[in-house]
Amino acid sequence: MWRNTLHQSDNLSKHEVSWLEGASEALGHFGAMDSRTIVHHIHDLDARNKGLTTQKLGALLKMHGDDFDIIRNSTRWEKSTIDDYLILKDPWAYTAGFLDADGYITITKRGEPRAGVIATGDRGRLHCKRLHKTLGCGVLQLDLKIHKNSRRSQHRLQFYSKEDLSKLLTNTRPHLKLKKRQADAVLELLDLRGRSSDLVKHRRDDLYRLVKWENWRDVKGQELLEEWNVDEREVSSWAQEDPEVIRLVDDAHSLVGDV
Repeated sequence: MWRNTLHQSDNLSKHEVSWLEGASEALGHFGAMDSRTIVHHIHDLDARNKGLTTQKLGALLKMHGDDFDIIRNSTRWEKSTIDDYLILKDPWAYTAGFLDADGYITITKRGEPRAGVIATGDRGRLHCKRLHKTLGCGVLQLDLKIHKNSRRSQHRLQFYSKEDLSKLLTNTRPHLKLKKRQADAVLELLDLRGRSSDLVKHRRDDLYRLVKWENWRDVKGQELLEEWNVDEREVSSWAQEDPEVIRLVDDAHSLVGDV
C-alpha cells in the first residue's frame, strides 16, 4: 500500500517523465509561469514533444508535480528548491497534520509503541530534516529505497523512545484529526510501563488491538473482529476505559498483595 501511494511517479511513461522534467527545467530557467507557457517552452526545447497539451501537462503537474519539485502558487507553477525555507508558526500543529496525512502511530505485536512520518522527494527530505531540527527529537532516516526499481527516495522521521513518543504525542494530540485515538492508546501504554499485574497485561493487549483496529478497520475490520471474537461495541469500549481507574485498581491490588 505504501509503495503504491508513495511511488506513483514510478509508473509514469517515458514521455510523461520527460515532460515533467522539461517543465522543471523550464521553471528553473525562466521562473514561475502557467501551464500553457510551460508547454510552449517544452515544445521549443524538443519538437518531438508535440503530443503534449496544456491539459495533459496540467493534469500531470497536479498529480506528480511535487515529485519533481514543482509547486503551485496561485495560477502559476514554480520551481521549489531544497533551499526553500520552511516557516512553522505552530510546529506541533504542523506535525499533527503531517502525522495524520503521511504518518503512523502503532503498537507492535511485541507491545512496542512506534510513531513516525514518511515523505518522498527533495521537498519531503527538507520537511523531515527541518521537522527533526525543530522538534528536537526522533530518529532521522534519509534517502531510503523501498524497492530496487524505485526512482524516488523515501525519508522518515521516526519516534521509538518513551521520551520522544511522549513529547511528540502529548504536543500533537490537541491538533490530531485522524489519529487521536491511537495517540491516546500509546500515551496510556507508556504510562503503564513498570507495571506487570494481570490487569495491566490485559489492558496492554486491549491497547494493542485498539490501535490495530483504528489503523486497519477500513481495510480488514471484519477480519479483525472475527480473529478477536468480539464486536465493534466491545472494541469501542476499550477506548472508553479510564486510565486513572486502571492505575488506581492496580495500585490497590499491589497494596493488598504487600499486606
